[in-house]
Amino acid sequence: MQDVSQALHGLGYPAFRPFQEEIVRDVLARRDVLGLFATGAGKSLCYQLPAVLLEGVTVVVSPLISLMKEQVDTLQKKGIAAASLNSTQTYRETKEINEAIIAGDIRILFVSPEKISTKSFFSLMQKARISLFAIDEAHCISTWGHQFRPEYRNLSVLKEKYPGTPIIALTATAVPEVRRDIINQLHLVNPKVYVGSFNRPNLFYDVRVTPNIYRHITSDISSRRNGTGIIYCHTRKETETLAKKLRNDGFSAAAYHAGLSDATRTRVQNAFNKGTTKVICATVAFGMGIDRPDLRFVIHYGMPKCIESYYQESGRAGRDGGPADCILYYRKSDRPRLSALITKDSSSYDLRKKTLEKLEQMARYCETTGCRRAALLRYFEEDYDGKVERCCDTCNPSEHPVLSSGEDTPAPRQARKRALRKAVDVTLVAQLIVQCVIDLENPYPASYVAGVLTGAGNKKITACAHDKIKSYRTVRGWTGKDLAAFIRHLADQGILRELNGIPKKVTLNERSGEVFRSGAKILYRIPVP
Repeated sequence: MQDVSQALHGLGYPAFRPFQEEIVRDVLARRDVLGLFATGAGKSLCYQLPAVLLEGVTVVVSPLISLMKEQVDTLQKKGIAAASLNSTQTYRETKEINEAIIAGDIRILFVSPEKISTKSFFSLMQKARISLFAIDEAHCISTWGHQFRPEYRNLSVLKEKYPGTPIIALTATAVPEVRRDIINQLHLVNPKVYVGSFNRPNLFYDVRVTPNIYRHITSDISSRRNGTGIIYCHTRKETETLAKKLRNDGFSAAAYHAGLSDATRTRVQNAFNKGTTKVICATVAFGMGIDRPDLRFVIHYGMPKCIESYYQESGRAGRDGGPADCILYYRKSDRPRLSALITKDSSSYDLRKKTLEKLEQMARYCETTGCRRAALLRYFEEDYDGKVERCCDTCNPSEHPVLSSGEDTPAPRQARKRALRKAVDVTLVAQLIVQCVIDLENPYPASYVAGVLTGAGNKKITACAHDKIKSYRTVRGWTGKDLAAFIRHLADQGILRELNGIPKKVTLNERSGEVFRSGAKILYRIPVP
């Protein structure tokens, strides 16, 4: 067996990134592993390197045929014998690959989750020597994940049929409950879990509210170096309409979605990878098949359903480490529209409830007046150190296009108001909120806490005698709606804890007492009058 470092250099990498070497050595020791790393952090090396070092074939479960093709082409250029089995291949092509697998001439084999559980595939694998199973986009196995795919559930049979073969599960986005579900569904045996940082310092996060989204999108494309990026749309019709409009205005754009023929998708993807097409308008279901590292922007043409989806999709920007922009155009109609779709489509009460909770968290991210990077990291239970210079539109309002694009026409009033914000010291208000949560003794929704603090005096408050507690009517100059938003902001920043449920109720956590410490200072960005 080659030395690990020697094999790394042989693949063209000068050094390991965080956790890569530890994962590789765990896999070589035949240990199951769950790895969570941001897009662009080098997940694929964690199975590529063992595939080179181990005898036999590494089977990689990948959800998209287009992504398989990109990975196979890249590996073959590096001299690694790689192949894929998928539905687009002819009988002769499939037969040749099968023969190469049996002969031991393939080191990495990409297959879809649908393919891996078929009798024909298991029959093929009985004739081959399998060294490792790698499950890419492992969050798809969890009903609590943002891209659940039922066919991923069939992967639970791998441990049953190949108990001695290690499994490495990889994903860029998984909250703790999804991580636990991945481990349980795959029946991983005493897995080593590695969680990298979700902080992408080169990305700038920007949420905009504007009545003229298209005008801003054309400015986004024109003002960014090389003008290359993805625009995520909710529907196939949106991708085609937007791409056509951009082409009519002189931009190099194309639509990309599941309704296109395989030949058309391949043509569009190849043109984009070669740089002859600059902008892809893609549905969220198919956008992840695009694997170009130098995207300078990712635009969301409307709010995604959850933060996991947003993080993964926006994370396709700047994978080369260069500066890139993640721009989300938020419309107040997004939340009720998506809520109606979720209520209509979800098959069970528990799943519908969880999905609606995730939608609410996504909307709050869009509406927060605090640091967006901190809010994203907090969602994945990571603290932000505040050291990114070019962070987000709330921390760096001068980066907002309303102020810096040089447009001749006046900016929409709403967008200008959103961009112009100042940080004010609200430590005293935060202290009063925490004290009120203490006085209430039991958890209540943020709106209820705000009602007590502002002295709303409604029937529920008086019926519970909460108009008699010391915290009643102690906050002046705030509306109940604005104060409730600030209470939710404190929860987003980790000062309070929100309990699951609809509506969410707030309670204390280990950080709540920080607001009373000497020297503590809490700033909150409010619109400039």
